[in-house]
Amino acid sequence: MRIQSEGRLAGLDEIHIETQIEQRKKDVEGQLCDKASALQKMACSVGSIIAPIMGGTLTDKVGYRSTCDIVAGLAFLCSVVNFVLVFLPVLMQDRTADKKKENY
Repeated sequence: MRIQSEGRLAGLDEIHIETQIEQRKKDVEGQLCDKASALQKMACSVGSIIAPIMGGTLTDKVGYRSTCDIVAGLAFLCSVVNFVLVFLPVLMQDRTADKKKENY
C-alpha cells in the first residue's frame, strides 16, 4: 500500500480509482493518436488524387515557373502552421515542466 501525504495508508478503493483514472488517460491518448493517424492518411490520399489535377490546371493557367512559386509558398505556409500547431505547444510544455522541476 502507498502512504499518502497525510501519513495514512491509501485504501484499496483509492488505489483502484487512481489505476482506473490512469488507464482512462492512456485510452484517451491512444484514441487521439488513432484519429490523428487517420486524418494524416486521409490527407495524403486526397492530396494524391487532387494534386495532379490542380497542378495541371494551374500550370495551364499561369505557367510552369509561377506554379513552382505557388507550390513553394504553400509548402512554406504549411510548415509554419505545422510548427505553430504541433511543435510549439510541445516545446512550451517541456519548458513549463522544466520550470516546475526547478521550483521543487
